[in-house]
Formats: sequence, C-alpha cells, structure tokens
Amino acid sequence: MAPASAIGCTSFSVMKHFIFYLSLLLPLLLGAQNTWTKKYDFSMTDWPWSQVEVSDGYVIMMACQYVEGAPIPPVLIKVDKQGELVWACTPEPVVYFSDSPITPHRCVLAPDSTLLVCGRIATSDTTAAVFVIKVSQQGEIIWNKLYKESYRYYEYYWTEQIATWPNGDFVVTGVYYRYDDTPNSMFLLKCNAEGDLLDDIKINYPPVLYAGYEGGDSGNPVILPDGDIFFCFFARWNTRYHPILNRLDSNLKLKWQKEATVMGRSYELVMASDGNILMYVEGGYNNYPWGADPIVQKLTPDGDSLWTYSPPGINSQLCHDMSVLTNGNIVFTGTPDYFEWLRCISADGHYLWHRKFRSPVDKPNDRMRFQKVMGTSDGGMLIAGYYRHAGTGGNYDAILLKLDGNGCLMPDCDVEFYLTDTKEPGGGSLERPPYFLLRTNMPRPGMPIEVRLGEGFGEGRLRLFSAAGRLASEQKVLENSQAEVPTRSLSPGIYVLVLEGRGGALQTERVLVTF
Repeated sequence: MAPASAIGCTSFSVMKHFIFYLSLLLPLLLGAQNTWTKKYDFSMTDWPWSQVEVSDGYVIMMACQYVEGAPIPPVLIKVDKQGELVWACTPEPVVYFSDSPITPHRCVLAPDSTLLVCGRIATSDTTAAVFVIKVSQQGEIIWNKLYKESYRYYEYYWTEQIATWPNGDFVVTGVYYRYDDTPNSMFLLKCNAEGDLLDDIKINYPPVLYAGYEGGDSGNPVILPDGDIFFCFFARWNTRYHPILNRLDSNLKLKWQKEATVMGRSYELVMASDGNILMYVEGGYNNYPWGADPIVQKLTPDGDSLWTYSPPGINSQLCHDMSVLTNGNIVFTGTPDYFEWLRCISADGHYLWHRKFRSPVDKPNDRMRFQKVMGTSDGGMLIAGYYRHAGTGGNYDAILLKLDGNGCLMPDCDVEFYLTDTKEPGGGSLERPPYFLLRTNMPRPGMPIEVRLGEGFGEGRLRLFSAAGRLASEQKVLENSQAEVPTRSLSPGIYVLVLEGRGGALQTERVLVTF
C-alpha cells in the first residue's frame, strides 16, 4: 500500500494535469461559442446604417437602393444570438408627397425596449422633412411621426441622429440647409415617448474668420447622466474640417460651444465607461486629397481633451464606426483600399491590436465594407456591413460578423486573414469554405494530426505553429488529398494549423497536443 504522502502527491499531480488541460481547453470551448459570419440576401438592401442589441438577439437597420418612382422604406432585420434571421420588416413613414427616396439614419433602443428609427423623407424634389418610427421588437409599427414638414423649396431637414433619455423622451439632430442666403445650421428636436414635439431649436455655426465656408454635418448626441446633451458637428471652411463641440441642457438650451483641438470630420460620439466622451474623427481630409487618417479623442463632459490617438501610416480613405467593448477597450473600423481594418486601443488610448479582412483571394474585385461595429454584452463585438459582388452592378448582400473581444473568428487569430464568400446563391450563410477538415483537434499521444484537404486552393502549404508563433512543421499539399502532421517531437500545448495559398492564409484551426 502506498504511503499517504505518495497518494497525496499522485492526487496533486493528477489535479495539476487536469487544471493544465482545462486551461488549454477552455479557450477552445468558449472562444467558438459566439463567433460566426452570416450573409443575408435582400434584393433592395444597400448597407447597414445602425444596429442595436436586444435581449434575445440583434436588430440591424438597412438603407435601401432607390428605384426610380418607387421610394422604399428602411429594412429592419432581427437575428438571434447565432445570426439566424428571426424577421425582416419595412416600417414605412407617414404619407409622403414625392417619389424621391426615403433615407433612414439611426436606430436606437428606447427605455421601454422598443426601437426608434429616424431619417429624412422628401416632401418634394427640393424639400425634406424628419420622420421617426416606433417599432416593437416583433417588427410591428407602434406609431410614426413627421416633423418640420415644409413646402418651401429652400428648406431641407437632413436628419442624422437620435438619442433617448431614461424617461423615454428623445432628441433628433440634423442639418438645416437653406438654399437662399441664410447660412446653414444644426437643428435639434425634443419629443416625448409618444412622439409629440416638445421643443426645437437651431444652432448656428460659430463665426468664421476665413472665406470659403461650406457648412457641415451632424454628429450623434450623447445623453449625459445629468440629462444634458453632449453634441458635436463639423463645419468646413477653406477646405479644412473643424469639429464643433456643444453642450445643451435637457431643454435644448445651449450651455457652451467650442472648437475641438483636433481637425477633421467628426463621425461618432460614444459614452465611455468612466463617464467621459469618445469622439471618432476622419482627420486625413485636412492633409490628403483622398485620405482620412482616423483619430480617436477622449473628452471630458466639459469638452476638454484627455488624450488623442491616431495610428501612423493608415491614410484610410474612409472611417466608418467606433464602439466600446465591455472591458473598456475601444474598437474602430475603416477602409484603406480593397480590405477592411479593425483596430483596438485600450481605455487609456494605447494600441492593442489590429485585424485585416478582405474578400476571397480568387475574387479580388469584390468589395466589402464594415459599416457599423458594436460591442456586445458577452464581451465580443458585432460588425454589420455589405458584400458587393464584382460585375453585378448593385448586388449588395448584408453581412454580419460576430467576433470575440480580440477581433477573431477563432481564438488567437492572426493579424490578417481573409473573409471568404459563400458559394451558395440566394443568401446562404457566409461561412468559410472548409479547405481542410481535421479528424480531431486533439490527437492521441504520438499520433499525427490527420488532415483531409478540400478543393478551391490548388496547391498550398500546411504549416503548424506553436502558441508563441514558432514554426513547428511545414509541408506542401494539394487540394482533394490527405496529409499527416507529425506530433512526436512536439511539447504538449496549443498549436495553430494554417493552410496558405498564393494569396495568404486560407484557413486556420487550433490543435491541442497532449502527452
């Protein structure tokens, strides 16, 4: 009979190994639960304008392509936590007087868990009014309202954003354009939870000392804990963009207005977890004819800058959206060329990581755009965008990517990987084609990793990397074949198996090598 001390040591050793393997398996088990890609085929959809998380899924608002003589309302789609379509609806604004298009801009979740959709609707060829629609989470219209309806040819209400107070009141913002000699201005409408107009104001741009003033656009309002509105828009004069910060009380009375310390087109305001404000700016328009370096600036509720982050060498042509994750990290997206990037910085403005996504290597002329990004309650993120097939004119498919908190579809992904398109017509899921399949991702001790290779890549290289990024093995492979990756000389741990083609990594899978 073994001494008690030996039994204790054996038990400890078994427990130690159990904890070790559990620590290796948990990322595999947990990381794959809430990551997926989906494609939705709606013939008239253009691209996503807004998205919100609801208790049992996500709601995404799509703009629509305009067909002459047939104005089309926005399309709302609801998907569950796995991206499966629950319903799609087209909430139509009140009666309109023109065949000009309807343009939705923002969808938000109201305190009573309903959805508020705002946008602009043409009342003639040269005038536009504000609409707001309240929709249940079942896709049913509760009410719709039309505001600032005008028949004067020189008035145009370009609706941009909407935000709500805890009591259900909401504010709509936008640009008031004039086609006479009156300068443009920003407008704000305050309404109660039933959509009744309570007040409205216009905010003029600050005095401009230089010639060449051209007006600007509206940034989204943020409701502060005390009920005040933190609001930003950008004005442009002498080809330079100037973000203008504003703070108003809950009765739309302007408290102060100041110019931001950064230059560029302000696009997004987000409340940080510490009560300060994050502002996303396209800064490169001041320096490059076709570029827009992203800028993220953190501001106090009084408009003072705390820090500014601008990644070097991006020169992105478009900056899209920004969001805060549950851990306080900040993610933002943009488009330098034929790929989309996703970048993450910490809550104090330090670089953490970036990812690149592009269309399949065999479809270099297809285009993809990440229009909106949103942190999700499980610690990950949801990206809504569109995929445009080359040579098909206006054939846009809506795409959703549910990524983990590190911007990955699989745990510990590489800096760059490719988003591949579905081969199924008519709105199948946008899952990556299985270029290879593993017999098991946890081979028995001493046994090789058995790989069955699919088709679509011709000739490639199958490489095995350690978790530290060291190359453990490499071999040439052909499509429609089988391969074995030896493991006898490997230390126990997690490895990454990568299939590479001529255009880069085609598929990546994690493998747990045991004793």
